[in-house]
Amino acid sequence: MNALSNSILFLLYRAGHFRFIRCLRGVQGGSVMRLHIAIAVLPFAAVGYAGAEGSLGDLTPCSAAVRAFASKDEARIREITEYMDSIFQQLDRDHQKSGEQSILNKGLMGTLEAAAHGFCSQHQRSTIANEAADAYRYLRTLIVHTGVDPRSGNS
Repeated sequence: MNALSNSILFLLYRAGHFRFIRCLRGVQGGSVMRLHIAIAVLPFAAVGYAGAEGSLGDLTPCSAAVRAFASKDEARIREITEYMDSIFQQLDRDHQKSGEQSILNKGLMGTLEAAAHGFCSQHQRSTIANEAADAYRYLRTLIVHTGVDPRSGNS
């Protein structure tokens, strides 16, 4: 029974029902009460989890990207790379607004996507947004501060 209860709590967590889980953890009366309440909400959690799988956001875990790349699902891979690209473009715009040079071009986007995918593979508990931002920052540092430009192959 405890394993079933933990599985249900995990589904609730994945569906984003954090407040509800906190309430369940605080219920006095033991795991039986928790189990009955959790089973009653399982259909709602399953619906929330299924809907969350199709949308990407700041809290989307890297494990979702790793699964998509491993499955070779072109539509899902395209969705994830477009999400990564939007992060790279936003970061580049932020640097331009503060008077720094832009580093993005079409050739560099592929490099950044590959780097972000590699970072996600190494840090699957992190988020896609965090690892994409790290990839951008590392490559930006390489280009701006060292004079090495991977876009042209020249230093």
